[in-house]
Amino acid sequence: MKIKNETIMKPEFKDAIVGLLKRELPVALSLDLITSIDEINNRNAVIEKQKVLLLEKHVKKDANGVFLEDKNGPIYKSAEDKVKMEASYLELGKQTFDITLKEKIKVSKSKDRMSAVDITVLRDEFIEIVD
Repeated sequence: MKIKNETIMKPEFKDAIVGLLKRELPVALSLDLITSIDEINNRNAVIEKQKVLLLEKHVKKDANGVFLEDKNGPIYKSAEDKVKMEASYLELGKQTFDITLKEKIKVSKSKDRMSAVDITVLRDEFIEIVD
């Protein structure tokens, strides 16, 4: 199954996926999910490294090497750097990668309980609403 980087880059993703891990699932599906979580964690490490490289390239630092930011976010080296950083970040989010999970996890509208946030974060790639 393919998944977009932007899905796992969402702050709510980690909590949503933990909710799936707590569900009782068939053993094979649980194993695929656990393996997929490891793959996602590895991909997250790569994404984080890429984010740091983008920051290094486009954002100002103080004398101690700490990235500068104000109430609006990072302080870019130039207006052009801001445009390049935003474009690179969007491109990073659009990239996809493969995970072991072969099928979506079925969630019953009438029997299962999930928060609206979890459904929003997981519905495109991880869960299928049934009933």
